[in-house]
Amino acid sequence: MAAVLVGIDGSPGSQRALEWAAGEAKLRGADLHVVHAYRSEWVYYPEYAAVRTIVTPTNLEAEAKLVTERALDELGALGESLTITTETVNDTNAAHALLGRAGDAELIVVGSRGLGGFAGLLLGSVSQKVAHHSPVPVVVVPPEPD
Repeated sequence: MAAVLVGIDGSPGSQRALEWAAGEAKLRGADLHVVHAYRSEWVYYPEYAAVRTIVTPTNLEAEAKLVTERALDELGALGESLTITTETVNDTNAAHALLGRAGDAELIVVGSRGLGGFAGLLLGSVSQKVAHHSPVPVVVVPPEPD
């Protein structure tokens, strides 16, 4: 069965994308595939520049799985009656991770902005790259209105 593929990063924008994707998967009678890509060699702190740190890939993978679990917990009843698969991917490029999994997807869903450092941009680098290079339709979910 085809799936709706959604990328998450733990940001409010990605949670909104996850909620939208769950609703769309229900409408389509499709599975929901949730992907969270993380970087093994860098850890980013939004309030600082990129900081190189010594963290084992195992710790980062566990943290990535925790981000995914929290997002699904917040999804709550919207996830009921859906077949949901999750995947954490060690990839320095989140767009690459999503595009590499687009083959079996009916649709890719991303938030317009994630945890990147340029908050004033309308589209983040991941959503922009996915929208430009995807072999399947893409939905970029806008942020919550002010």
